[in-house]
Amino acid sequence: SIRRQRQMCIRDSYYVVFPSLHEAMIHPVACVNAEEIRTSVQHINAIYGEEEMLSDRVFCYRRNRRLLQLL
Repeated sequence: SIRRQRQMCIRDSYYVVFPSLHEAMIHPVACVNAEEIRTSVQHINAIYGEEEMLSDRVFCYRRNRRLLQLL
């Protein structure tokens, strides 16, 4: 499955955001904090407008618990 392939590439927990209809962004938890990601996505959405915007919500995949949760 695709989720299994991603798990093999990213060995730790990671943040996921869906800033537009055309993209998903994945960031390792060890490299950045959720607030930085949220601020960045809000900035991107302000530039491109509502027709392209999907969400400014940040999700975290907890690898040890195999859980995707909204932050």
